[in-house]
Amino acid sequence: YSDRGHLLVNAGYNHSLVTKGDLYAYEVGILKANRLLAPYAGYKKHLHFSYLHERGDSNIQRGLIDFLQARGYRPAFTNFNSWRGADAYLNQLYQARVKRNRPVNMAALESAYVELLSQAVIEQDALAFNLLGYSPPQTLILQENDLAAYFVVALVDNLTARGWRLASAQRLVDVPIANPLFNVGWGANSFWPTITGLADSRVAYPRTLGERKQYLDNFLQQRIPGLLEN
Repeated sequence: YSDRGHLLVNAGYNHSLVTKGDLYAYEVGILKANRLLAPYAGYKKHLHFSYLHERGDSNIQRGLIDFLQARGYRPAFTNFNSWRGADAYLNQLYQARVKRNRPVNMAALESAYVELLSQAVIEQDALAFNLLGYSPPQTLILQENDLAAYFVVALVDNLTARGWRLASAQRLVDVPIANPLFNVGWGANSFWPTITGLADSRVAYPRTLGERKQYLDNFLQQRIPGLLEN
């Protein structure tokens, strides 16, 4: 990944950032991951840490902010994804079909995948433009799974055909208005309510769909009926 120009992000060691419950354990996990990532050119001490901007102990959050700022860490992701988990759910359904040796309409699945993820970006941009008067950079975060590998080219082609331009992750995190460090310290979701005045949207780890699952099931039933069959 580093050799291909990817921005590597510290998310702790062995899932320690989402399974532990005290400040010291989080700090140790961050430092362990930092040691392993340091030799790679793609690592610039960016860190994505859900606990900093989701539901957690405020004292631990404050301690982590101080810990990270003192050591020169930087935020990695900057905005809330209203369809967080959708791509993972599609892949879950796909894998279940494959394991049972059931056929999958890959053309229809690609079309649905591209439509769902591109629409999420478009809706977020429309909201930003209406509130700010311009379009700030957007982050498209995909889960690393088979469907992402199969369909990422079609997704990028769809977005570029709509007039989107691709930018490096490094450029995104360096944009002050999109960088949560510029506004409130470290909460990656917090920049949105800060610049818009809207209420924050909080999603706790793991990346579950929650109430959005019903909408997605209805969408898939219309587009790829067999995908939901056992």
